[in-house]
Amino acid sequence: MSSLYPSQKCRGKKVLLGFNSLADLTPELVKEWSSDNPDLPSEYLRSSRHKALWTCPICHGDYQYRICDRELDDKSCPYCCDKKILPGYNSFKVRHPEEMEEWDE
Repeated sequence: MSSLYPSQKCRGKKVLLGFNSLADLTPELVKEWSSDNPDLPSEYLRSSRHKALWTCPICHGDYQYRICDRELDDKSCPYCCDKKILPGYNSFKVRHPEEMEEWDE
């Protein structure tokens, strides 16, 4: 007996591997999926509000961001946007080494 309504998988409410997972729909974005995540990107929908760890391709820092809010080149990395400090990348010491000599340690 068939239903008059589409299944939850067809409506995008449940993951159907090979069809509607994050890995299926955005393979380029999945390249930034951090290996420190406990789950795989194939276990999530593109619309998931879950906060996952992402690895920035520019600074290589890991940061947390909701899956549904991520886009390629979306400037979500807090280190590249100078919202957080990543030692060795955007610290005052790295950006202004000449002024560090004058800094009283």
